[in-house]
Amino acid sequence: MRSLWLAGIMFGILILSISVSFAADSPSGFEVDSVFLKTAIKTGSSLDNQIKITNLRDSASNFEIKIIDLGKVASVETEKFDLNPKETKSVYIVFSAVNISEGIYVGKIEILSEQEEKDIPIVLEVESKDVLFDSNINLFPREEIYAGDKINAEIKIFDLSKIGTSSIELSYFVKNFQGKTIISETESLVVDDMTSITKSFDLPKDVEAGDYIFGAILKYKNSVGSSSIIFQVIEEEKPSISLISNRYVIILVGIIVFAVLFVLFSEYERKKMKNVLKIQRTEIKNIRNDIKKTKGLGLGSSSIKRKISQQRAALEKAFDAGYISHDSYEKGKKRLQNLGKGFK
Repeated sequence: MRSLWLAGIMFGILILSISVSFAADSPSGFEVDSVFLKTAIKTGSSLDNQIKITNLRDSASNFEIKIIDLGKVASVETEKFDLNPKETKSVYIVFSAVNISEGIYVGKIEILSEQEEKDIPIVLEVESKDVLFDSNINLFPREEIYAGDKINAEIKIFDLSKIGTSSIELSYFVKNFQGKTIISETESLVVDDMTSITKSFDLPKDVEAGDYIFGAILKYKNSVGSSSIIFQVIEEEKPSISLISNRYVIILVGIIVFAVLFVLFSEYERKKMKNVLKIQRTEIKNIRNDIKKTKGLGLGSSSIKRKISQQRAALEKAFDAGYISHDSYEKGKKRLQNLGKGFK
């Protein structure tokens, strides 16, 4: 029947939409075991860190790694390599603080394959050999904020060498991982053992979404200590976009639409079949009346034959179009055959 064909087509569309939805969330071509790299080293020294890259594809892939915006501060041991299906490789990143000044350096590792690209933020804190004052940073109430929001930072400063009440220079800033400074300030601060201060800033409304760093640098004579924390500026979600992007909502809506359309088409087909059968019964009744009137008189036989032929054609058309079932078709056909007896 036509309704079954329509149901099949709608079901196919639903399956296709679900497949597309899940395909959007299918695994990527490769994965990296690190979301970001953060390292602190003493001036004049160097150290290695590593990341692990796994090829998730069922075929071999070529990879290339680049260090962006860090100059001679960081380098990669192996820039190009191949990975077989499901193979994992450890890649060493070399950090060097030789012949550079103390401070906080930011950049990123760019990993490229034939299918995609991934970036890993890098934070390198270069401190003096002897650190007399150090700090840590907490962001609140959250580490994800919107452009134009207020960023609140609690900076705890520690007197590591028990020097006592001292005046230090505190510099703090917000940067993106392209090295652009969004906010920066410097102030003098009196510290005794442990001091905690809170700073609040308004992020610009036009700041782009992405990863940022809040850093603090403490200077006291020849001592330079540093601390930092990474946070994200995110785009404000619009409910309609969020609804569309949720694959489970898409699937649920698709199922509901499919069910509603199926019920509507089924009801439409049922009513159409019922109407066809009703019209046919009325016509057969009229033909029977005509037969009674003309029977034995030899009149109207050609007219009755024409009507029976028309009803037979209408019955065939309704069956071919799928408006009536095979059982109804056979019953209607039998009625017309019985009516036609005696008019051959």
